Amino acid sequence: MKHEERVRTCRTLAVLLLGVIVAGCGDASAPASPTVIGSTSNSWTGTLPNRTTGTRPVCQVPLPATAVCLNDLNGTPQAICQDGRYSCASDAGVCSAHGGVYCWRN
Repeated sequence: MKHEERVRTCRTLAVLLLGVIVAGCGDASAPASPTVIGSTSNSWTGTLPNRTTGTRPVCQVPLPATAVCLNDLNGTPQAICQDGRYSCASDAGVCSAHGGVYCWRN
């Protein structure tokens, strides 16, 4: 079969490797070239955001839609711990090994 006649296929690799999601597209006979299409962080970068006061402080900025949370869980972060790590949990003991909750998802 001639190269021009080959059926072109696209494949998406939903591979989470070291926090990077990659995708590839190519013809069936050639390996895909990975391209970064997104990344998943496990902690807040930079200075912690502003928060409300009180017994359940709320983050004054949006948290990411998805993250690698404590215990290597992928999901929607519900809180930022005092050390900047994300937690996907919202029950008792959240961030207990990370200095406690800094702020909760708004």
